[in-house]
Amino acid sequence: DVYSDLMAIGEGARKSGDRSDISSDDEGDEDFEKRRLWDRSPLTGSNLAMAKLWLSKARKRRSFGRVVSGIIQDHKEDKCSLCARTKETCASLVGGLSKGGLR
Repeated sequence: DVYSDLMAIGEGARKSGDRSDISSDDEGDEDFEKRRLWDRSPLTGSNLAMAKLWLSKARKRRSFGRVVSGIIQDHKEDKCSLCARTKETCASLVGGLSKGGLR
């Protein structure tokens, strides 16, 4: 089902039918050890400023994404505004974004 497919997308998850000659993203002991020994001292100066800026931008992208997805869901229609076809009668429905009513 879709849920299990989405959950299997994670790093290193292999699916049946994956080619054996292509490695997965499985982490080795070496990667785990590097992460375990990572410096945990607090950030200072420009490193701290950069981390705060990145975190602020990531939070904004996340919240804007939620707002925009809600607006898109609210404005979805069950038929094409150009040809009046529905999902069942059209091979592929394509939607676009407009600005000021123009494409």
